[in-house]
Amino acid sequence: MGQPVNCNTAIKKYVNHSVSLGVVARKLAMKAPVSVGGLITKLNAMPQSRTLKQDWTTSDGSNMGGTVALTLKSDGTYSVNFDSINHTSLPDSIDFQVRAYLAAP
Repeated sequence: MGQPVNCNTAIKKYVNHSVSLGVVARKLAMKAPVSVGGLITKLNAMPQSRTLKQDWTTSDGSNMGGTVALTLKSDGTYSVNFDSINHTSLPDSIDFQVRAYLAAP
């Protein structure tokens, strides 16, 4: 038999505050009855990070575009990278801003 599992320690790396295990199980779409071991196994199987990529273009006819990559980590941190920014028929030196956002239900 393996080492005893401390539930608070196992969940703390995913959630920074007190939360009901039932709430965590429902968020993971687990059906009752739920065992603590099953819950921890499901949490440990989750990816440590997830990267979402999307191509973007301008709609004003300036032919600018590129790729944005948003990486979300299980500890709540994130990074945004704008890659492959390209343009045609524009001067080589221009100032512009690009913003990215993530919407969740």
